[in-house]
Amino acid sequence: MEFKTALVAGVLMPSIFLGASHADANGPAVSEPHPLVGASIEAIGRSGTDVQLLLADGAYYMPVEESFGLGLQLSAGLGLDEGDAKAAVAGGGTFFWRDPDFGYLGVEAFGLTFGSLDGWGVGAISGVYLGNWDLGGFAGFEGGDGEDGGVFGIDAGWYQSERLRFGIEGYAGTAEIYGGDASIQWQLFDATSNWVIGAYGGGGWFDGSGFYSAGIGVLYHFAAPKSLKRQLREDRL
Repeated sequence: MEFKTALVAGVLMPSIFLGASHADANGPAVSEPHPLVGASIEAIGRSGTDVQLLLADGAYYMPVEESFGLGLQLSAGLGLDEGDAKAAVAGGGTFFWRDPDFGYLGVEAFGLTFGSLDGWGVGAISGVYLGNWDLGGFAGFEGGDGEDGGVFGIDAGWYQSERLRFGIEGYAGTAEIYGGDASIQWQLFDATSNWVIGAYGGGGWFDGSGFYSAGIGVLYHFAAPKSLKRQLREDRL
């Protein structure tokens, strides 16, 4: 069901390698071990086929030594594929180096199943923090029941405030795929709330036909209360 991989290696990787090789991190990659829980609704469509998904989402982040972190993610629920209900499960892991004042570099892997469809991906991610901007890139490989191939892209995020982030992403792949999406994340109530709501929407072209995807979700962050900007740079990715 994933028309693009979420796992990737950065076009900004050289600068991250320099930071990792020549400077000690100014803080831990993950501030403290903590889980996140949430729920999301997604819609995906291609070639006249429309799928709706209702998922329960969970993640766990923990520090590994001082400058490295580990993140584990799991989503499970039900999807409607042209009116037929099917189980949907996706999981993955991320291992990364991070300096909260500079940026991050990591490797990831994921797997998913939806009805008779199975998929997987591996890759690496990287990014830098520049004031109110997050700039990143990714590249990797995904396969499964569809055509296997590489995928790469770039992404950027801008914080309108400590509680509100706007993001854009563009990607392309060897399996005749390209597209992009836009996203928003908003921290509910105030800058110490652990509740965050997010939404995204986008589309592109895959193997000769167009596709779209959109979703909305809410999560609860169990680490010490802090702003959305600090959550994303100190606690999770």
